Amino acid sequence: MSTGNKSFLVQFLRKRDFPANQYMATYINLMLRELMKKNSNQDVTISIWGGCWGRMMYGSSKSIQDLINAVFKGVRGSNLKIVLINGYKSYDFTGIKQELVNQNYNVFNGSSFSDHAKIFQVTISGDLKFKMIGSTNFSRQQYLLPDGYKGSPITDQADVVFLKYDKMTSNLFFPAMMSTDNEMVRDWFNRTETGNRGSNNSEWAEFNLGLKGKLKYFPYYGSESDFTEKFTILENSEKFKPNYEYHKNYRHY
Repeated sequence: MSTGNKSFLVQFLRKRDFPANQYMATYINLMLRELMKKNSNQDVTISIWGGCWGRMMYGSSKSIQDLINAVFKGVRGSNLKIVLINGYKSYDFTGIKQELVNQNYNVFNGSSFSDHAKIFQVTISGDLKFKMIGSTNFSRQQYLLPDGYKGSPITDQADVVFLKYDKMTSNLFFPAMMSTDNEMVRDWFNRTETGNRGSNNSEWAEFNLGLKGKLKYFPYYGSESDFTEKFTILENSEKFKPNYEYHKNYRHY
């Protein structure tokens, strides 16, 4: 039985469960690369609410370059665009946007109001395929480095991911996901289409299977509107004027 286009698998992530030196940047990069294998010619939009965005450290852009290289390595598409949305207090995405532009990505400014949301969302032709909601700021410290690195705080971030199952995303779903004592997840797999799933041997699957806390999945049936974020793309990027000062020499977390 197919559950149609309202079927999601919900995944719970905790930073402590990631393998050493393979944190959120690795997870997101492997997901994007696997997704783009089947959708490189589609209209793909990556939307990021960064919260406390990563910033340049002591006048150097290396931290931002490291972050963008790790998250977007090998992620390309003929109609791929990236939307950067909002900021928090003294944070904005100025440095992140500049590095993405330097690497020839098609980047847009999102809504200009300030908030503390941390969301990473992927849509294809406007249809939600991946959504991560959580506590992880889009920064080098949280995406690339271990907690406590050079005296940084222990944060042990937590995030919840919604993975939509359909023909465009089926390779994100691998057989070993069913190796669980969660009867609801087994039922979810039995109710979804069984063909064209991904392989247990993909880098994406191997990373997930290596999580220390094991696979934590829960099924979701319902409307996408329950958790779809609305935002406005500002056509003229010059309209984006943060109402806070951008400190280039600030050491970020």
